[in-house]
Amino acid sequence: SEDTVVRYSANLETDVFYNIGAYTSVISDAPVIVSDEKNSGDVYIRLVDGDGGIVGSVIVISPGQTATLDDVSAVSGTCTIQGKAANANGEYSFEIQ
Repeated sequence: SEDTVVRYSANLETDVFYNIGAYTSVISDAPVIVSDEKNSGDVYIRLVDGDGGIVGSVIVISPGQTATLDDVSAVSGTCTIQGKAANANGEYSFEIQ
């Protein structure tokens, strides 16, 4: 089966997490996120479930870097991927696989 790649962009700031996009797991799976090489700097990334609980740990991703988030179980349904700029406010782009 072909991997689905979804592109997201979000205006991120350094003081609060903002929603970047959604991730739905049909099977237990770990989303892969790619930070665009033109992004202004590092971004803190986390997954939040439908109840607002944080799934797994917060990761840091640098421009041009690919990172794998923690596994999302099939029963958790749709999770929201959130990001917070580490040093610079601005527009950030990502691919979620």
